[in-house]
Amino acid sequence: MLSDGPVLVDTCTLINLYASGEPELLLRGLSDICMVCDAVSRESIFLRAEQKDLPPQRIDLAPLFQGRVLHTCQAETPDEEALYVSLAAELDDGEALSLAISFVRGFGLATDDRKARRLAIEIGSVPLFSTAEILSSIDSFSNETVREMIRKIEFRARFKPHPTMPLSDWWTARRSLE
Repeated sequence: MLSDGPVLVDTCTLINLYASGEPELLLRGLSDICMVCDAVSRESIFLRAEQKDLPPQRIDLAPLFQGRVLHTCQAETPDEEALYVSLAAELDDGEALSLAISFVRGFGLATDDRKARRLAIEIGSVPLFSTAEILSSIDSFSNETVREMIRKIEFRARFKPHPTMPLSDWWTARRSLE
């Protein structure tokens, strides 16, 4: 498990984990308590269909909530609300609220958003987790399984880690393993 404490998962990372085909397993490998703020859970989240000519697929988070893999949270204090408002000037609502709650409560944050990561580092004391770190933490995956999950994430979520992101070299190496 990557984190001993609760982790908020923002929209971009949630989409990536879902696109992998194994969101439950990856979330359970991240933390015993994975949360999404209400701004993220309210968003209409879609994945590209597995075939190019089909319409996007809506992500249904209900099974993850019902299975208690994901939990919702919302801003509860004036400090969280004030930081959220400040961060919302630079980030989308889901990232801003996730970062605000993570910082104030001392939780981790799973995000691949470079600006959110930069701001988290600037305000300090927010443990950060990326899609590549989450994927690489599951020891039970074969190289073929990892390569297939990366392929799905790249195609369905349209995500590749930026070269400055943690484990981007690991991602690239795994994607090209034969």
